[in-house]
Amino acid sequence: MTDIFSIAADLLTLIGTTLSITLELRQARIEDRPDEEGADQQK
Repeated sequence: MTDIFSIAADLLTLIGTTLSITLELRQARIEDRPDEEGADQQK
């Protein structure tokens, strides 16, 4: 049973890390192009 919890914890950590990196990269892209605000909304 402990193995299941360990795997679940590892998966949650992986998901959280991936989400954090994705959000940081998105924010960095927005800061790199301040003259093109709203470009993501036009898609």
